[in-house]
Amino acid sequence: MWRHVFAPNVRDHAMAILAPAGRPGALTRISFDNWRIDACPHHGPALAFDARGRRHQVWFTGGDERGGLYYAVAGLNGRAGKPVRLGGAQAGHGEVFAAGSAVAVVWKEFDGQATKVMLRLSSGNRPAWQERALVTTRGASDHPHLVSDGSAMWLVWRTEDEGVVVHRVEAAA
Repeated sequence: MWRHVFAPNVRDHAMAILAPAGRPGALTRISFDNWRIDACPHHGPALAFDARGRRHQVWFTGGDERGGLYYAVAGLNGRAGKPVRLGGAQAGHGEVFAAGSAVAVVWKEFDGQATKVMLRLSSGNRPAWQERALVTTRGASDHPHLVSDGSAMWLVWRTEDEGVVVHRVEAAA
């Protein structure tokens, strides 16, 4: 998934499925925010496919109708459901990760004094979404990333004050 410039200068997202030989298929538009900006946005999208083949996508938009960070899931037919807004006005730099039946979305959010990494998690044990802050810093920080060691999901986040933060992502008790 990447940001594509659609005429006239609209910065929405598109994707193409790669064939086994590595050739891209047809370009398919997957966000319709009509964000017009004469610049290269600093917020990139994120994409993950779960074990059932559903597409989970997270993206930031500055579109006039709905600016902010969004999440949507598309079924096997490729059509995404209604986007869900993540966080408030200062939410950005989202990432999504799917492993087995679990789907996690993280993003940074500044509250005026500190930056938090927020988590939105759905797992096979708890199909309803849980949302909470994972870690906080008052200093500068990089973008949050989700990784797996094959048995667990982890948040990795570099901060000026705490250094590299590694936090296991799991459902709350």
